[in-house]
Amino acid sequence: MRNPWFREWSAQAQPGGYPDRIVLRLDVRPAQAVADVEHGRADVLLSPPPGSVGQLATHYTSQLHTGPLAATIALVLNTRVAPFNQLAARQAVHDAIDRATVIARNGGRFAVQATCQILPPAMLGYRPYCPYTISPSPGGTWTAPNLALAQQLVRESGTRGDRVTLLFSRQALPFPSPATAHYILSVFAELGYRASWRSVRNSNK
Repeated sequence: MRNPWFREWSAQAQPGGYPDRIVLRLDVRPAQAVADVEHGRADVLLSPPPGSVGQLATHYTSQLHTGPLAATIALVLNTRVAPFNQLAARQAVHDAIDRATVIARNGGRFAVQATCQILPPAMLGYRPYCPYTISPSPGGTWTAPNLALAQQLVRESGTRGDRVTLLFSRQALPFPSPATAHYILSVFAELGYRASWRSVRNSNK
């Protein structure tokens, strides 16, 4: 929308090269938005879909700009009911999840990175720390899952064979991807749980 109070007082003060109109569109499908930028029909795409980031980084390296987002996407466990009212069961999930797989299913390293804590790496106060890995690195970062330890913890907790329901929202947000939900279900199954999922809708009411 043009500024209704603007009055040009000098043509020299408004030289060519500056846009006199900016159009922001929110009704374009992600794949179409990527194609529009690729073919010159649009100038900027603020949030490319995670699945296209790797391809864009390969073909349009100089045009892709990334920056850290101070946010953490986490798997929340219900600690009031079985099986995750048992500490060992919760620790087992931490140890079993392959964070590299989660990264790959959400756009790769250009879009997300692994963490083992609430504070995201981009936030002040963050210190690399991850006890839920098969061999902690000297820098405190995650290296690989420890499925054997995770399965042992499940057996010790007495929760093997319990039912687990994963709730997943299909709202129009890029993270986490539906592929992530399928992967988490497979992790629960490897731990010996009878896992299923249910799609839910977010409500503002």
